[in-house]
Amino acid sequence: MRFLCVLLTSLLIAGGALAAGEPVVDVLDNGLALIVKENHTAPVVSVRIYVGTGSCYEGEYLGSGISHLVEHTIDGGTPTRTGEEIDAAVESIGNASNAFTSMDETSFYISTSAQYLKTALELLSDYVFHPTFPEEVVEREKGVILREMAMGDDEPGNRLWDLFNATMFRVHPARNRIIGYPERFRTLTRDDVVRYHSRAYVPENAVVAVAGDVKADETLALCRELLAPLPRSAAQIPIPPEEPPQTAARSRAEVDGNLDQAYLEMGVRTVDLLHPDLFALDVASYVLSNGASSRLVRTLRDERGLVSSIDTSSYTPPNRPGMLVASAVLDPKNIGEAETAIWAEMRRLCDGAVTKEELARAKAQKAAELVFGNETAEQQADRLAADYLATGNANFSEDYVSGIGRVTAKDIQRVAQTYFRDDHLCTVVLTPRAPRERKGEEEAQAGLSVERIVLDNGLTVLLGVSHGTPTVSVTTATLGGVRAETAESNGITQLMTSCLLRGTTTRTRDEIARTLEDVGGSVDTYAGRNSFGVRATALSANLDRAVALVADVLRNPVFPEGEVARVRELTLAGLKAEKDDVFATATRLFTRTMYTQHPYGMMPAGTEESVSALRRDDLVAFHQAYCRPGATVVAVYGDFDPAAARALVSAAFGNWPAGEPAAIAPAPEPSLTESRQVTQESAQQQAVIYMGFPGPKIADDDFYAREVMDAMLSGKGLPGGPLHNTLRGRQLVYMVHAFSADGLEPGHFAIVAATAPETVDQALAAIREVVTQFQSTVPDAAALETGKRMCIAENALGRQEVAAIAQEAALDQLYGLGYDRGDHYAERIQAVTAEDVHRVANALLTLDRCVTVVVGPKASQ
Repeated sequence: MRFLCVLLTSLLIAGGALAAGEPVVDVLDNGLALIVKENHTAPVVSVRIYVGTGSCYEGEYLGSGISHLVEHTIDGGTPTRTGEEIDAAVESIGNASNAFTSMDETSFYISTSAQYLKTALELLSDYVFHPTFPEEVVEREKGVILREMAMGDDEPGNRLWDLFNATMFRVHPARNRIIGYPERFRTLTRDDVVRYHSRAYVPENAVVAVAGDVKADETLALCRELLAPLPRSAAQIPIPPEEPPQTAARSRAEVDGNLDQAYLEMGVRTVDLLHPDLFALDVASYVLSNGASSRLVRTLRDERGLVSSIDTSSYTPPNRPGMLVASAVLDPKNIGEAETAIWAEMRRLCDGAVTKEELARAKAQKAAELVFGNETAEQQADRLAADYLATGNANFSEDYVSGIGRVTAKDIQRVAQTYFRDDHLCTVVLTPRAPRERKGEEEAQAGLSVERIVLDNGLTVLLGVSHGTPTVSVTTATLGGVRAETAESNGITQLMTSCLLRGTTTRTRDEIARTLEDVGGSVDTYAGRNSFGVRATALSANLDRAVALVADVLRNPVFPEGEVARVRELTLAGLKAEKDDVFATATRLFTRTMYTQHPYGMMPAGTEESVSALRRDDLVAFHQAYCRPGATVVAVYGDFDPAAARALVSAAFGNWPAGEPAAIAPAPEPSLTESRQVTQESAQQQAVIYMGFPGPKIADDDFYAREVMDAMLSGKGLPGGPLHNTLRGRQLVYMVHAFSADGLEPGHFAIVAATAPETVDQALAAIREVVTQFQSTVPDAAALETGKRMCIAENALGRQEVAAIAQEAALDQLYGLGYDRGDHYAERIQAVTAEDVHRVANALLTLDRCVTVVVGPKASQ
């Protein structure tokens, strides 16, 4: 009954959070649906346009990826704007714009400061409904997508998913890749793109959703003004053929000797989004794998060690069959045993063995998922548009919560018996070797009030109250990380923090996992270059649980010998899987080339050699040396009563014994006096370039000038600026981006690009050309203003979720920057001058003293 009461409370809270600020829906005479939801938590707005077409509805173009090509080329120009003018306009309001294509829909969005709503809506509606598809843009993006295909083929997870769909479906278009196949894709022309767009991109087949700091009536009036003139016409969407029933188990294996780990998916076909079995299937998936206390994670990963990771998902798309799929990463030698064990756990649901606790926990998790997934303007606009397009009901997610609440253990047993049948099972494996034969923006967060307290033991506590959503986040930050490691102990911080969740003096691993999972919350740990910590999120009603749990795992870990060994195995498996990722390989090579003496040359995960040598006693000693209250900040942010929170934190942390942490004094990195270039051969199809420059500390006075420089040079978090425009315009790269990795000691500024092996030299030359040109002149006022807007918009968009704000505040306070540093970001960005950017660019981007790393096939060497 305790679990059921908690569940009902969670459902009521979640339903109330979703209902607050009800969305307003209007359908224009031309058939276009408009949805507006007011959310005054932060001064941002997100505009989404969803179009009801994707790779399953391509008709005669099936398998070509034309839906994705339209998405890539749609902003290349309109009758009133060139592609360059569109890019400049998007950048001028923050540059937070993107799109995606799925099997069933294509989505476009712009998120920005609320004051730019009209601009965002005008831009998005112009290029989505009035594209001209210039020939040169189509050809350019075809080159980009071909590189994207190669990039996807290098990623085992993508390949596995494509292989699974091709095995599950024999007739339905869901068997085809969303991005298409190169042979079919190359035949597409501009005329094909224009024809496909004219058929699908019509008002009655689209939804426009706006969420954020707006007024609904004014926003609807603006939408009508801009969109009502669109002519009504019928969408020409082909009806996909029905998939015939599956009558026997199917399996397929693909061998790739370049892999280090095996990748497994197994599952069954189920139902579409509107089928009544949806709810029980979704809860069943959570019973199986959501959280460390779930069945598959507990048994296969933590007890039997058959997999390094495992997850299930109940995928229920609109208008076509869905599937419930288990996905795992594992050692190749465990494939057969893991398959048998996974299927046995799934089939065990047929026996009706779901306990009241499991059922209540899974239902609470699903309810909480809706709350945590509905915090930001982007999330709200996305959910409203997607729900309405798929179901005709903008409040579908609220109805979904009610449906989840009605699920019983017998419902789960019934759907398991219906769908978890041996003759319905599909299994695919991607493996290094053949498996054995198998059987069958401008203001701080609105309403945020922060109090800083220092306890007698030296612990700093931040209490940030914000009543935007009924959630709380408890985050700790402690000095440590890679800065405190040696080559021999590299990876110890990450291994130690992972083991914090494996047992305390009062809780077992399962009890730790279930403390918050039972009520829809979560707890995890993190470790980086400068610090480590524990993070928990929960519904506001469960703040007491979250604070007590975080304090327990941080203060009282026991590091059980068997759990340490298991986490070490998982870490080593992750390091092996990293070898299959060309970006991870390039990042590791770049890091150790940039830093020859400082610990920043090491990665937080460590190396196979260092991690293999770490033992329980090492973790205990490291924890005792560094995990001290005087070197720790605890941030509690969210919707709570400050007095109650103070009492909870004092009770949980006040008796933590004071003590000086071990000193952290890493060897300084010698000045870089010349350029270094290193190449490494890789089996993947694309090459990755890293070019890096020694950078300043995070507390440096030029931090904000670097932020603006980054935005002006490469788009600040999203593609843009001369780096992107030049290299993509010349079809040299699929992706290029710059970023600043500041540290407590001097860090670096890097430019990273993915290119074809044969164009590495051209791409490197183009990067140097862009950097040289950027340094040559002082930015004009318009470019400077655009860069500032990008920074401010990205910052505001990133500070919508209470957990993100809590961690930012904890780390800033720990690093001596002040917990309110983020609140002043916009004003400090606005104070940056063109001369500041010019000076920083010339001081930082020194081409004769940089590190260049290339990882790729021989052609790129």
